[in-house]
Amino acid sequence: IEKEPAGVAQSNIASAIYNRLNNTSGGTNGYLQMDSTIQYILDERKEKLSSEDLAIDSPYNTYLHKGLPAGPISCPGMEAIEAAVYPADTNYYYFVLGDDGSTHFFADYGEFTAFRDAQTGEIQNNDDEGDDNVEG
Repeated sequence: IEKEPAGVAQSNIASAIYNRLNNTSGGTNGYLQMDSTIQYILDERKEKLSSEDLAIDSPYNTYLHKGLPAGPISCPGMEAIEAAVYPADTNYYYFVLGDDGSTHFFADYGEFTAFRDAQTGEIQNNDDEGDDNVEG
């Protein structure tokens, strides 16, 4: 939660995470697929992640492993802790940073991908369906 986009309600991020974790039978299949976990694995932060980055064999890779990563990827602040304990009540599963600098949330995968694909192509906090394991 702490490593996701600044300036966005962390309770919405927490809600999307909980929704993904609890959806183990379809859609996201329990995969978080969060870029922040890939950035944690890398030696240096990248502006754009590649397909090779998403395939790194690591227990922190939430594109390859269901559920939470093997351990924390940052030291959370109080807002992130409160968001984890008291997530917003939403139906969000997906979120992406738009060209306008705002984080956009989606409940529907089709709406998410249409919005994401209409952006400049930079991969920033893209979350795909659990069985796709690739970002576009």
